[in-house]
Amino acid sequence: MIDLKNFVLLLSVFRGRAILYIFLLAGQMAFLLALLINLYVS
Repeated sequence: MIDLKNFVLLLSVFRGRAILYIFLLAGQMAFLLALLINLYVS
Protein backbone atom coordinates (compact mmCIF):
# COMPACT_ATOMS: atom_id res chain seq x y z
CA MET A 1 0.00 0.00 0.00
CA ILE A 2 1.32 3.42 -0.95
CA ASP A 3 1.00 6.07 1.74
CA LEU A 4 -0.02 9.42 0.22
CA LYS A 5 1.80 11.51 2.82
CA ASN A 6 4.98 9.54 2.23
CA PHE A 7 4.52 9.96 -1.52
CA VAL A 8 4.24 13.75 -1.22
CA LEU A 9 7.30 13.92 1.03
CA LEU A 10 9.28 11.82 -1.43
CA LEU A 11 8.22 14.12 -4.28
CA SER A 12 9.89 17.02 -2.48
CA VAL A 13 13.22 15.13 -2.51
CA PHE A 14 13.20 12.87 -5.60
CA ARG A 15 11.89 13.10 -9.13
CA GLY A 16 8.67 11.31 -10.05
CA ARG A 17 10.38 8.59 -12.06
CA ALA A 18 12.76 7.74 -9.20
CA ILE A 19 9.81 7.33 -6.82
CA LEU A 20 8.10 5.06 -9.32
CA TYR A 21 11.26 2.93 -9.53
CA ILE A 22 11.48 2.74 -5.73
CA PHE A 23 7.87 1.55 -5.43
CA LEU A 24 8.25 -0.95 -8.27
CA LEU A 25 11.45 -2.35 -6.78
CA ALA A 26 9.81 -2.72 -3.37
CA GLY A 27 6.82 -4.49 -4.96
CA GLN A 28 9.04 -6.86 -6.92
CA MET A 29 11.13 -7.71 -3.87
CA ALA A 30 8.01 -8.45 -1.81
CA PHE A 31 6.65 -10.63 -4.61
CA LEU A 32 9.92 -12.56 -4.95
CA LEU A 33 10.14 -13.06 -1.21
CA ALA A 34 6.58 -14.42 -1.17
CA LEU A 35 7.46 -16.79 -4.01
CA LEU A 36 10.56 -18.05 -2.20
CA ILE A 37 8.64 -18.59 1.02
CA ASN A 38 5.92 -20.44 -0.88
CA LEU A 39 8.53 -22.59 -2.65
CA TYR A 40 10.42 -23.64 0.46
CA VAL A 41 7.57 -23.89 2.97
CA SER A 42 5.01 -25.80 0.93
